[in-house]
Amino acid sequence: MIIFYNKQSGYIYGTVDGRVHGESIGLIHPSNVSGDAVGSYQVSFKPVTRKVVRPITKMMVDPKTLEVNTYKVGEEEIDEPNGLEMDDKFKDFFNEIENGTKRIYNYKFEVKDGEVVGIKECQKID
Repeated sequence: MIIFYNKQSGYIYGTVDGRVHGESIGLIHPSNVSGDAVGSYQVSFKPVTRKVVRPITKMMVDPKTLEVNTYKVGEEEIDEPNGLEMDDKFKDFFNEIENGTKRIYNYKFEVKDGEVVGIKECQKID
């Protein structure tokens, strides 16, 4: 998720949902606001893995029939990819946004020295 906001007031202009984005995404902002006044905040995600047990197999040729057979000769535990999860200092807030329990446009960023340092509720701007 990428969130576009006013660098000085912190008001949120728009979002691009999703986990992976190309470089072709432009800025989202009102036409009367310069692109230089718009900041973007990218919500961080990290890969999640799970432990699974996988059989170790060996292929052997039966000398009588010349058939190739596969035999289980052991097991190994591996980490298997299992999606992505938020890895962000505001992850609880962004989870509520994704779950629909909060509406992002009812909030604004607290910005200090060009960095997002917090999120607070605000009056909706029409």
